[in-house]
Amino acid sequence: MKYPTRDNKKINEKLEIQSLENIESILQNNNKIRAILVPGEFSNDELVTPFFYKGLMEICNRLKISYILDESKSALFQGELWAHRQWGTWPKEYPFDFIIFGKTMLCNG
Repeated sequence: MKYPTRDNKKINEKLEIQSLENIESILQNNNKIRAILVPGEFSNDELVTPFFYKGLMEICNRLKISYILDESKSALFQGELWAHRQWGTWPKEYPFDFIIFGKTMLCNG
C-alpha cells in the first residue's frame, strides 16, 4: 500500500488487483492448499481495503477453498465490534466458512 491511502487509491487498487491475481495463480497451481486464514485488521493502518477482502472471498468461493477469518484481535479497534463489518463484507453471496473470535468474545463481545 502506498500512503496516505486516501491520496493513492488508484495505485493501491492496482497493487491489490496484482496481489489477488498472484494469490489466485498460486491457489490454482497448488491443490494442497485447502484454506486461507485471514487476520482481521486490528489497527488503523489500512493494510488492505475492503475491495481486497471481497476479492479474496470471491477467489476462495470460486476455487472451493475455505475462507477463515480470524477476528480474535480486531474487536473495537476501528470503531466497529468486528473488522468484517467495517469491510462491508458480511457475506450474503460468499459466506465465511469459519470465523474465529477466540477470547475476544469473552472480553469485548
